Amino acid sequence: MKPVKMNGFVYYFEVFISSNEPFILMSTNEYPSEGLSKIYFLRKYSMKYAMEDFVKYEANVKERNTQKNNEVR
Repeated sequence: MKPVKMNGFVYYFEVFISSNEPFILMSTNEYPSEGLSKIYFLRKYSMKYAMEDFVKYEANVKERNTQKNNEVR
């Protein structure tokens, strides 16, 4: 996967074309199974939108996990 730096963090992406439908796989790790991953279909979303949305998505997941951990304590 190809690294890209956004907001001081490194994210990884790969573009695929399946049945003439391009999509991008965004991940927090080089190997998607080891981190947070999300797929964006490029007919519906632009590459820029996908990258910006993935950063927001990661922040939301981290916040949710923090809230869960605080509730457990």
